[in-house]
Amino acid sequence: MPHTHTATNHQHPPPKGSTMRFEVRHYPCPGCGAEMKFAPSIGALACEYCGHEEPKPETPAPGPHPLEEFKRQESGPVEEEGEVSCPKCGATYPLPALRQASCCPYCETPALRDPLNPVAPDGVLPFRIEEKEAHSHFARWIGSLWFAPSELSRVVDAKKKLQGYYIPHWLFDADTESIYQGERGDAYYETVERMRVVNGREQLVREQVRKIRWTPVAGRVARRFRDLPICAEGRLPRRLVAALDPWPFNDAFSNDEKLLCGFEVQEYGVPLERGHSEAVEVMKNRIYMDVLEDIGGDEQRVHGIDTRWSDERGRELLLPVWATAFRYKSKEYHYVINGVTGVVKGERPYSYWKIAGLVAAIALIVAMAAYWDQIRAALGF
Repeated sequence: MPHTHTATNHQHPPPKGSTMRFEVRHYPCPGCGAEMKFAPSIGALACEYCGHEEPKPETPAPGPHPLEEFKRQESGPVEEEGEVSCPKCGATYPLPALRQASCCPYCETPALRDPLNPVAPDGVLPFRIEEKEAHSHFARWIGSLWFAPSELSRVVDAKKKLQGYYIPHWLFDADTESIYQGERGDAYYETVERMRVVNGREQLVREQVRKIRWTPVAGRVARRFRDLPICAEGRLPRRLVAALDPWPFNDAFSNDEKLLCGFEVQEYGVPLERGHSEAVEVMKNRIYMDVLEDIGGDEQRVHGIDTRWSDERGRELLLPVWATAFRYKSKEYHYVINGVTGVVKGERPYSYWKIAGLVAAIALIVAMAAYWDQIRAALGF
């Protein structure tokens, strides 16, 4: 059973600027009393000292909710900062806004509080890879970068401590049917005669000119979107987190705080309405690409797309991310690692000397090719 540390009830937030006292929970081992944390390699809450394990989660995450019903629950994120007293060592430390779970900075005891936001996560996709394995994925990534400074692999500490985060994501479903109008462009070639300077003299030459024959088209495309993820947290670079797709959403479990124990857990900071608007833009872009493919030909023009949306649904899941940053020449570069698949996305420095060297090599090859063409022309080949 979890132990609780009582504090001021948060149902009635204090005036802005005051400090909230949060109720927190932790999970001491029933065998030895040490603090238990979720172990990705085991897939359950475990004690690293005596080896005691809690039962693994079994309840799958629920499916999505009808979108309008889902939206009615949400009234914007509650960004209340507060503090907690560690239930193990008694130290008091701050809990930043939108942070639902953390660890004591003094004794590393996990502490979890109830979510403040009106929409609680529907489920959790648990970590599968341990920090050590995440380090190996990062080391391979940093060593595979093209045009990276030569010393980067040596100066970047690939074993720097990583922080495990559960990042909230809005997931959206929709069935779409789109009617479009446009033009299909098919390429053809015509031979034309033009005056060109050849070997210092003007002469008439024949050339092939590419032209496009445009034909009016209209058609219909349909697409089903399922579990389109939109990152709902802004502490980590959202564009990097968004690039960690794909996620095995079918492996998510019902929201169980035991899965969160030992990691930092963020509540959503991106309102549901904004998340849905971002998802709609992603869907529209994919529908546009479907239209281009359906038109076919060598080139396409799209004059209009009319989309009918149906069966729109949504839910919130917490997704696992290992993250930190490295510093190179006084600049900080962030990177994130998918806590299930090990995919790494990050910011990185470039060696401008290597890039300049490549550009110079290409220019030299082009110049040599032009030089040999001149020699061949002079010799009559």
